[in-house]
Amino acid sequence: MSLRHSVTAARVQGATRADRPRAPAIGSTRAAVQPAGASGFTLLEVLIALLVLSVGTLGCVALQLNALQATHSAYQRSLASLIAADAGERLWQGLGDGQIDTAWLSDWRQRRSCETGEGHVCLPELDVTIEGSALSRVITVSWAETRFEDAVDGRSQLGYVIELLPERLP
Repeated sequence: MSLRHSVTAARVQGATRADRPRAPAIGSTRAAVQPAGASGFTLLEVLIALLVLSVGTLGCVALQLNALQATHSAYQRSLASLIAADAGERLWQGLGDGQIDTAWLSDWRQRRSCETGEGHVCLPELDVTIEGSALSRVITVSWAETRFEDAVDGRSQLGYVIELLPERLP
């Protein structure tokens, strides 16, 4: 046994019953008095901590909702971009046939409409317009959007410009 261990053991063995703190008797109405150095949490401190925690949680929820909103907007813009690119490819196809017409546009719009109830991706209240000269066209895709402030009259739109210049082979 080391010297340090034996001194500690002697102190414990030498302690008298009067040196130990007394616990209140069972059934006693006497309250235990806390020493001056001991402190605990008051109800006010706990309520303030809960308030701070709840404000932080609300902030996290708001961030999550903004992220979902931005993700949905990006999804719809991606669909609009794909729809505009598809319309541009159909114009290119018409150029290969020797004519640039938009006779296919009304049937094409109807097949991409959400009202058909078919299991395909679509944009709500989709509208596609093609304007411009014979070789330079602007394809505008617009759809209903009520979630964002940047939508004009409840509609978002994407413009897609395509130059239909035939390439000359050497």
